[in-house]
Amino acid sequence: MRRKAYAGILKDLKTKGIRFQTPHPAKLKVFFENGTKIYESAADAAKDLKKRGFSVENVKDLDSTYWKQQNTASWKRASAD
Repeated sequence: MRRKAYAGILKDLKTKGIRFQTPHPAKLKVFFENGTKIYESAADAAKDLKKRGFSVENVKDLDSTYWKQQNTASWKRASAD
């Protein structure tokens, strides 16, 4: 799920001819002319790439969405019948 969040960003980088990698666990490593940058989440990557002048699609911060879902899921005790 976290790797899929980068899909729009990866497509844009590929069309621009910019080299990138997606190392485990679901990070993004981009090789710019002035150095390499590693992003921890798709939201961070989108924010920085917009500052650099890229047109990045709307990217949701899936990390926070994932953890919200995990925190709301809870165990339920089975009845003692």
